[in-house]
Amino acid sequence: MRLRPHSTRMGSERSTQNRGLSRRDVLRRGAVATALAGLGLSGVAGSAAAGGDGGGGVPSDAIPIDGPTEITEPGYYVLTKDIVVNNPMTVIVVKEGVPDVTIDGHGHTIKGPGKNVYQSTGIRAGLYLSDDTLNCTVKNLIVTGFETGIEYSDNRNGTISHVKITHCEAALRLYSVTDLTIADNVIAKNDIVFFQDEGARRTRVLRNRITRNEGIAGFEFAPDLLFKDNRFDYNGSRLGLFFCQDATVVDNLFYQNGGGLFIFETLGNVVRKNRFIENERYGVAVDGISTEIVIEENDILRNGGDGINFEFRVDRSTISKNRIIGNGEDGVFLLDADENQIVGNLIRQNGGDGIELQGREVSGVESGGSDNNVIRENVIRENGDLPIRIDDLSTGNVVEDNQIGDDAPNVCRLPEE
Repeated sequence: MRLRPHSTRMGSERSTQNRGLSRRDVLRRGAVATALAGLGLSGVAGSAAAGGDGGGGVPSDAIPIDGPTEITEPGYYVLTKDIVVNNPMTVIVVKEGVPDVTIDGHGHTIKGPGKNVYQSTGIRAGLYLSDDTLNCTVKNLIVTGFETGIEYSDNRNGTISHVKITHCEAALRLYSVTDLTIADNVIAKNDIVFFQDEGARRTRVLRNRITRNEGIAGFEFAPDLLFKDNRFDYNGSRLGLFFCQDATVVDNLFYQNGGGLFIFETLGNVVRKNRFIENERYGVAVDGISTEIVIEENDILRNGGDGINFEFRVDRSTISKNRIIGNGEDGVFLLDADENQIVGNLIRQNGGDGIELQGREVSGVESGGSDNNVIRENVIRENGDLPIRIDDLSTGNVVEDNQIGDDAPNVCRLPEE
């Protein structure tokens, strides 16, 4: 029997946070008209975003920011110049419980002392384990050179849009957020993109360019996630979703990352119409007591490992209508995974088997096979090894109505009865 090392959950990405951060008093409204007029922002004028047009105008009563600021009341705040700090601090703080704040960078930059400087943060909205901060928007801004680019804590209905975050240890730190939208940003050259803890319900990650980061990391205990129309490219690791029930990943590109998408111990995720191309390891990997996962209509092409990989109690899930072509190992690999449907896929030119079902043994003791799966109506051809391989530990599988190329070394090998 051919046994291979299984995918494992990435090590802990948590770090101790000291929240005793430096603060400055909020700028008063005096000289507002003069400052805004100097920027050409008197009245209502359009504002150019750091990553594109953030939409909307700057109101005439906007409050200028030209240095480190603590925001203690609602309002529309606009940067009037670049802000550069050389010491550890949080440059802009939205105090916990303060609602309806917009921070408009107007294309300016907040530059910190460096990503390795502890307790340095570009913007923090809210405070963990404090009153909720509602309706906070950060937009049209460049944030670079901090331990944390932007932190949202105990935050509801927030938005981060048209922001460029670079050269930070963590681009985004999210603690106990609900209904957060992260849209139209560029997140590049950070150690990690997402550092998230204590839940993130109904987070929407839309139309972002996430590129050349050492790692992406991901989300934990974050139900109802939506990733749509993002581009993940040239990152050192994969996007990970851990214990994230009912997540939807649709219409994204994963190109030349350390891996594509990793899902761990979850229920009801949908992965649809994405492109997983030339990632170093797998295209999509699902691990650890996950059920009712739907992976359909994706292009999974030329990844270094398996195209799709299910390991250790991934059950009652569906792999359908995917194009799985040119991956370095198996097109589809199941280890100890039961009652799954593998239906209607095009599986071609992969380095290993087209489809492999395998059981596992622990210290020589049989633990379980990949049982009662259905392999139906797939086109399987020109793979490096068998079109379909099912080992002796795996029973009750149905294989029918597949189109298998004549040039394969064997048509199909099933365990003897």
